[in-house]
Amino acid sequence: MIKSLASFMSIGLATAGVSTLCAQPLDDDDGPPDFSPEPLEIAIADQFPDAQTDPQTQLIVERASAFLATLDAGQRDAAVFDFTDNAQRPNWSNLPEGLYKRAGMKRGDMTDAQLAALDELLRAVLSEEGFRNAHLQMAADRELTTGPFVYGPENY
Repeated sequence: MIKSLASFMSIGLATAGVSTLCAQPLDDDDGPPDFSPEPLEIAIADQFPDAQTDPQTQLIVERASAFLATLDAGQRDAAVFDFTDNAQRPNWSNLPEGLYKRAGMKRGDMTDAQLAALDELLRAVLSEEGFRNAHLQMAADRELTTGPFVYGPENY
């Protein structure tokens, strides 16, 4: 019975695309099947070649560099935070000026050339729909003209 059940399972597994677990028939007299793995030879590299950067990442880096090149030293100091600055990272907010003190550089303080370079960077980082959505959100702020807080796309 065990031999016929094993043959049936072997055929069923092979038909389903699953390789059989043993290369020898299962007989009551043979004892347990040998599932010992073949020895593997593993080579560990001590040096790895530099990974090629994908084209999208290259484009983002190029556009970020182009944007930063439009800034003077003072603007650059205001716009760039150290990657390891864990004190600044949680201080980001999209709340309006007056409700929250922002660090960084506002769009309203940028020249047309700087805004164009920033938009090119955003186009590389966001989808076309994401880019459009960001600009629609900034444009919606123009309509918020009442109250004690300062709204508008120039405040992003």
